[in-house]
Amino acid sequence: MGEEVHALQGVSIIRNKRLITHNNDGTIIMHVANTPLEKEPNTIELIRKLPGVSGLDDNIVSLWGGEIVFLVDGRKLRHLNELSYIEPNNIKSIELDRSPGAEFSSSVGLVVKITTQKHRSGWYSSINSFHRMNHFYSHDNSVIVGFQKKRLNINGITGYSDYRRKNRQDMILELSNPNEKWSYRGSMKSLKNSTKELFTSLSLEYAMTPSYMLGIKYDGTFDRTMDNQSSPILMYNNDILNKKLESYSEEKSDDGRHYLNVYYDWKPSKRFKNAVYIDYLTTYSNGSQSVEEDKTGRDVSVKKGNDNRLFAILAKGIYKPDSSTTIEGGIDYSRIDVNTLLTYMPSVLQNTDSRRKENKVAGFLQITYDKNNIFGGHAGLRYEHAVSRYHDRLNQGNSISGEKNGVLLPFFGLFFNTDRVHQTLNYDLSIVRPSFAFLNGSSVYLNQFLYQESNPKLKSQLNHRFQYGLQFNDFTLRAQYQYIRNAIQMVLSGAGAESRSIKSTFANTPESSDIRVMTYYSRTFGKYYLMATLGYLQSFAEFPIKGELVTVTRPQAYFSCNNTYSFTDQFGANLFFEYSGYSSGGFMKIAPMSLLNLRIYYTFLDNQLQVTLQMNDVFNANKSLYYGHINNVYMENHNFSDYRSITLRLKWKLNQRKKDFGGQSASEDDIYRL
Repeated sequence: MGEEVHALQGVSIIRNKRLITHNNDGTIIMHVANTPLEKEPNTIELIRKLPGVSGLDDNIVSLWGGEIVFLVDGRKLRHLNELSYIEPNNIKSIELDRSPGAEFSSSVGLVVKITTQKHRSGWYSSINSFHRMNHFYSHDNSVIVGFQKKRLNINGITGYSDYRRKNRQDMILELSNPNEKWSYRGSMKSLKNSTKELFTSLSLEYAMTPSYMLGIKYDGTFDRTMDNQSSPILMYNNDILNKKLESYSEEKSDDGRHYLNVYYDWKPSKRFKNAVYIDYLTTYSNGSQSVEEDKTGRDVSVKKGNDNRLFAILAKGIYKPDSSTTIEGGIDYSRIDVNTLLTYMPSVLQNTDSRRKENKVAGFLQITYDKNNIFGGHAGLRYEHAVSRYHDRLNQGNSISGEKNGVLLPFFGLFFNTDRVHQTLNYDLSIVRPSFAFLNGSSVYLNQFLYQESNPKLKSQLNHRFQYGLQFNDFTLRAQYQYIRNAIQMVLSGAGAESRSIKSTFANTPESSDIRVMTYYSRTFGKYYLMATLGYLQSFAEFPIKGELVTVTRPQAYFSCNNTYSFTDQFGANLFFEYSGYSSGGFMKIAPMSLLNLRIYYTFLDNQLQVTLQMNDVFNANKSLYYGHINNVYMENHNFSDYRSITLRLKWKLNQRKKDFGGQSASEDDIYRL
């Protein structure tokens, strides 16, 4: 419980306020303003500590599965970097919606809705500077400048980052053929790994009248990645050393992304609201890799290129016939053009010069009913129809002409409230289409015996999901069961009947399922704030192992604890601990991992300047070990990458950011796949 302060005739009255509450549809609401959460160094760190969310560095994942969509004051973010440009002390609340409804793509598993605080009009600016030291020095710097006055809102962001790290993975691979066994024991050591990025964003909104709004926004990113690594491998034939293979790889890539979003919304009356959103996205990637396979007399060079286009439009409307009922519907169209070029010299693997075109039309309708916050529900349908054509100019046998995919996706939910207990029950059917990286010319080459290729014939995955929620005082319980058809999984196999090479690719497995149960507790005790999560997760999947179908499963325990102590209004400390127990993922068994971060912060100049010092992965325990059998292959991978680091963050702001761009994506799922 937090403390809420009210003034009555000059006397301050303090009463308790819950930090975690809920909407009637089961959405969890985390109150950030005037709590220790607003002292987090940035919004990415803040979100990773919320119930059911995890991640490392700039990665954010949902423990409930599925894609994550971020909304800020109703508009969707196109780039994760945008989260770091939102100040935590400018956030009013964050909602976590695990059943977002028919408007969103069916592959979305969690919608994070951020509501910012309102501020006066005028100019505003902010400077953010991040510095991290582990084995190498990394930094991330950005500037935000904007202006808002009455009907006009202009906002510009530019940022540059340079992240470097040292990676190391040890692996064991065994290939059992009918007459012999081949084993590979080696290590992948990163000699130089860096990612440099330039990010720019500019948005303009104009309200022609209080009921009519027009907006346009451009986002651009430019990345340069370099990864040099050595991969010494010992090869064994029937447990007898056969040869040493000294491989050295040098990989470079230049990537770019241009995204334009235009929206127009209008409210013809109090009961009606309509909006149109248009997306245009282009992405490109030009990469090269050279591999020296010492003592084999063979050097391999790889050229990779992608050139992608997307156009999408979404029209939707909302109608409220009365105070208890809301009806929402819409239609969207998207067209995608993906071009992939992959060239091996010499032609050790299959070269690709392919083009994939996909057209998709979707429509949705949903109705929500709320009877005096006591009971209610929602129900809806989403229909998606996609037509895809794949043409490989170099491998005609891989071409696919006119593949059609139409599916009807229902969902419904109920809620019931009493004075102290809130309960929800939801069901939805969703479709997950494969990433284009899995479909078109994706390739990872380690050496002539170990490599990965894409699968242009992957099918879409169907998920049946049942969810239950319960909230009682400061405790929240969430449970989920999911049944999956045509699950998209990574698989390994020998490249041929008597081959010594091991090939990794992606395939559909007939069926799988998972269970997830989590409980959350949040409370303040004076100056001390506690938020804890305890969870049980278990997946069940069948894979062919040595000629038999075997169910791979292992229950997982999960625990996280976020502790903050505020010595004064300006000075505080934070300890965050996360533990993931034994688990399974795909055909792999996964060993436990843990993470401990320590942080202190201090604010100056009436909260305009904040300095944060943080130690990450204090005990160097966030290392992964996974292993398992599939087909006639055994794989074991131990990631020894060292994530220990010390970071210094400086934030200076003049006035506060007033308002975020109100547009949203017309095709969230397709942009995610690109």
